[in-house]
Amino acid sequence: MLAMRDLPPISRKTSAAIGGLFLLAIFAYATGNGLFESLLKGPASIGDHTAQAATGACLMLLNSLAVAGIGVLMMPLLASYSKTMAYGYLSARLIESIVLIVGIISLLSLLPISRATVGDPQLLQTLVAVARNGQFAAYQIAMTVLGVGSVLFCYGLYQLNLIPRFMAVWGLIGYLLLATGAVLELFGIPIGIIMAIPGGLFELAVGLFLIFKGFKS
Repeated sequence: MLAMRDLPPISRKTSAAIGGLFLLAIFAYATGNGLFESLLKGPASIGDHTAQAATGACLMLLNSLAVAGIGVLMMPLLASYSKTMAYGYLSARLIESIVLIVGIISLLSLLPISRATVGDPQLLQTLVAVARNGQFAAYQIAMTVLGVGSVLFCYGLYQLNLIPRFMAVWGLIGYLLLATGAVLELFGIPIGIIMAIPGGLFELAVGLFLIFKGFKS
């Protein structure tokens, strides 16, 4: 196991920044997705709410930038234990970010679609379903990659003793459940939301911990 003296300096600002990005990612995606979901309840009027759709897209894009930022900021710390682990986690976060952006593009495609299908509600409903399925698949793939990659993250936190070890174990279990639930969703078994709860609560808890306490040093 790596001795703590071999770790790069861990500033409170870095800890707080990582914690803040965890919280930003959670609330940005939840709010942005909520804005889109409210529009999809009445798809015929999507084209009349461009500002709301753009706001939702920007918030979800902010989430993508936040998760990529977490991977970048964690890189030096995890690399002090294992460069393979560090690059693996960074890669997972970048892939998650890119795949989620693909989902955002799928939703944004509904704006021109809604205008082009005026007077044909049945066609609009069909195209909305296609776009939503595309975004759903992108989200589940992103969560699968996140879950698998974050096992490395939590293992590194545990070995380096950067946070209380029970939290690291909680995160490891939570991310494994998240990845499993996302895969099951892709196969038509709708239990992903329930299985994502432990991992989601971990991200909220570790975000707050890093903001107020910081990494142990």
